[in-house]
Amino acid sequence: MASRILFAAGGTMGHIGPAISVAELISERNPEWRIDFVGTKSGLERNFASKFHWHFIAKAPLPRSFSFSSLAIS
Repeated sequence: MASRILFAAGGTMGHIGPAISVAELISERNPEWRIDFVGTKSGLERNFASKFHWHFIAKAPLPRSFSFSSLAIS
């Protein structure tokens, strides 16, 4: 069974760019490995959806202060 790697990167190129660079290097060295990404359709990651296999999830911004209500799934 081939190995799989899942990257979670989205929102800004500060997150997406390094993740894609690492994924490309891994892919070159291990072409049999499957590389997937998780991101949102509203972030910059939508521009890179064709390069790797992407799983899009709903955007869930985190509040700046903690409360138990922030753990509720909407």
